[in-house]
Amino acid sequence: MPATAVVRVPEPRTGTRRPCARVVVGIDGSYWSDMALTWAARHASRTDADLRIVSRQDPNPLPGLLAASTGSRLLVLGCRGDQHRAFGLGALVLPVAGSARCDTLVVRGRWHAIAGHQGLVTAIINGGNQDTAVLRAANRIAKVYGSALRVHTRSDGNALDAVFRATDSDILVVARGDAARCGTVTRFALHHAPCPVLVVRQR
Repeated sequence: MPATAVVRVPEPRTGTRRPCARVVVGIDGSYWSDMALTWAARHASRTDADLRIVSRQDPNPLPGLLAASTGSRLLVLGCRGDQHRAFGLGALVLPVAGSARCDTLVVRGRWHAIAGHQGLVTAIINGGNQDTAVLRAANRIAKVYGSALRVHTRSDGNALDAVFRATDSDILVVARGDAARCGTVTRFALHHAPCPVLVVRQR
C-alpha cells in the first residue's frame, strides 16, 4: 500500500478551522508529482488545511489514493508520473478523478498558470445537474486566491474550444461526469488544458 504522511503546513489564521480540512497529494518522485506537491502545499497553506502525502510504494497505488480521499477536501495529482513519456496522461489520473471521494485537482499546463500568476479561474457548465456544484467550487477557489471568475456556458459555444481558450486561467473547473467516470469535456480538459484542472465530483 502507498505510504502516507500528514504534514501540518504552518500559517497562522484567525478563526476556527473547519473539521476534516485536509488536502491529499499523490507523489512518485516525477517532475509532475513535484509540481503537484508544490501546488498542494501552497493550497493547504492558503486554506489552513492539513497536507497528507501519499507516496507511491506499490505497483497499484489507486486503492490507497481513493482511501485517502475519504473525508478530504481535495486530492491533488500531477498529470503524469515517472513511468510515462513526455506526452499523454498518467494511468492513474482518470481512475482517480472518476472515483475519488472528494474533488480532484490535476496539475498540468504552463508554469505561470501552475504558480497562480494570472488571477483568473474559468468554469465550464453545460446546463446539467452538476452545474451548481461546479459553480460553488469555482467560486470557492476563486475567493481563496483572490481571482476573477469566468463562466463558460453552453450558449457561449463549444466547451472543447473553451478548454483551449483557458490560456489566461490559473485553474479550469469542470464537472466529473455521470457515475464513476469522467465525461467527454473533462477527459479532454485533463489531456489538453493549458492550466491545472479541478474536477468536481457529483454531489
